[in-house]
Amino acid sequence: MPLIKTLASWDDLVIAPSVQSPRGCICMTCGRLVDEEGVVEGYPLYDANGSLNRDATTWAKWLVRHHGGEELRKFDMGTTNWDYADVAQMARRTNWFDPTRHEGLGLGTRIENPGEHDDIDTPKAFSIGKIP
Repeated sequence: MPLIKTLASWDDLVIAPSVQSPRGCICMTCGRLVDEEGVVEGYPLYDANGSLNRDATTWAKWLVRHHGGEELRKFDMGTTNWDYADVAQMARRTNWFDPTRHEGLGLGTRIENPGEHDDIDTPKAFSIGKIP
């Protein structure tokens, strides 16, 4: 699966419903938490120590890995006064690996009970027949 790149700004995400779990990003294909996620590029105005960062950007790139594929999204905050929690919030409000996405940014689909089956990887056995 190739790397998918998209761009999202506050304008796109303000009107979007909360589509993901507060525990992390969710794969829209299987409904499970992604394997790996995090900021790979972009710096806030102040670092973790509270000192001024001269290389601050108004954007951050968030990389998600799942199913052996990668998806990279660039979030534009419009200001350098942001922190990594802001980017994480934007990432949770976005659909990842969405097979029904439109123009690269899938928004607006809600997953009920996300990650409910995170620890179950084996298929369940079902039988179809007459109930006694």
